[in-house]
Amino acid sequence: MALVTRPLIGELGWRKVGILSSVLTSIAFVISAFSPCPEFLFFSISLLSGIGAGIAVSLCFIILPLYFDRKRGVANSIMMAGICMGQIVGPPVARFLQDEYGFKGATLIIGALILNSCVGACFFHPVEWHLKKTRREAVSLPQEDEALLCEQNAKRNSAASNSQISCNESKGDQDLMPFAMLKKQRGGLHSAEASSISRNSSSLCISTIDIAGVGTIPVSELIEEPYPYVQDSNRSSSFCISKTFLRIVRGTAKDLTILRSPRVCILALNGTCFLNGYFNFMMIVPFAMQAAGRSLEDSAWCISISSICNLLLRVVVSSLSDFPRFNKRACYVSGFVVTSLTMFTFPLLVELRWQILTMAGFGCGIGATMGLYTITMIDVMGLDSLAPVFGATSFAVAFGFLCFGPMIGFIRDLTRSYAISMWAMGGTVLCSALSWFLMPAATRYDQRRADKQHQQPEKTNSKI
Repeated sequence: MALVTRPLIGELGWRKVGILSSVLTSIAFVISAFSPCPEFLFFSISLLSGIGAGIAVSLCFIILPLYFDRKRGVANSIMMAGICMGQIVGPPVARFLQDEYGFKGATLIIGALILNSCVGACFFHPVEWHLKKTRREAVSLPQEDEALLCEQNAKRNSAASNSQISCNESKGDQDLMPFAMLKKQRGGLHSAEASSISRNSSSLCISTIDIAGVGTIPVSELIEEPYPYVQDSNRSSSFCISKTFLRIVRGTAKDLTILRSPRVCILALNGTCFLNGYFNFMMIVPFAMQAAGRSLEDSAWCISISSICNLLLRVVVSSLSDFPRFNKRACYVSGFVVTSLTMFTFPLLVELRWQILTMAGFGCGIGATMGLYTITMIDVMGLDSLAPVFGATSFAVAFGFLCFGPMIGFIRDLTRSYAISMWAMGGTVLCSALSWFLMPAATRYDQRRADKQHQQPEKTNSKI
């Protein structure tokens, strides 16, 4: 669903998508409480909850960096802390509710708790709503410049040519910058004067312009809108829905084309191998320890210790990413290495204390990588490409879950050994670290391709 999130945002907006996904996830749990048969859970929990939760989680990862610049790492650490706290507190709470109220009551209560996500989604305001307004110093233009500016706007607005033009305070840069260029072409505007106009264009006081007659550039011409709204009221609602659906499909397909970049492919490979490796490892640890003669309480301690270390490292690493001297990429790759080493080591241990210590290192490796997961995407591809990169990477991770899970089970059934299965998962995580060494070559390839695309228009213009 991460692939569909960005096109949905383009059609409905941040808050509507967040609220709808939260409501859908809550409904999935509520109707699961009245499930007539176990097969119904494949529809309610797997399908409906997967769609709603997938969009909600992707939305949080994508929207957070847009609100922060200098403190982006601290904000990311707070979000990561919330995710880890949910993983730590959620299972005991679900077990307590099930013991007290049974399956139906516990599922209804959890559905009600999920519905509180709508409150958080209501705060997904556009950043422009909260920008601080700054006062700029007003600048008066010479008389001849005012006349030239009036002449330019009179030509652009033939309807106002017969009326006397009275100039008031000008708003926006779209009228002043063409004026500055026109004056510069005539040789009457110096570079210092032009820069002064461009700096103070939002607060220039002109006394000879009629703002009502000044033609403005539509926003759609300044900013490319890949998902425009359907505003024709004469068309049927079914036609509008079908057009919206087609735009979402086209937007999803367009986001997938970002996989043509080798850098995105490496990021997708990193996420696929790492997330599939460590998730399957955590699922198989209790069974491996039970087969080795350990109790479920011992395995619970190992999982809890790894989750706590995961939480601490996510918060620390994300906060450190705000400092310029902190090497984010080295820490990101180190998380791969530490996680894979602990996965190779754990099956060889016998004593419980060493197993707990190894699982603590396992949690530290996960925290070091996941704390920089989206930050690394921004560092490699830029903030503007975060949404399609995150969507394409999540798509690859989801496809990996369909392949890695059965493969690990097949290895376990074939070898009758949990150790070999864990080593196979450790090898997939190690592949994430090794693939990162291809990133410099991928960066150079993308740079050369961008240079070629930039040179082709120049050659065409020179021929013309």
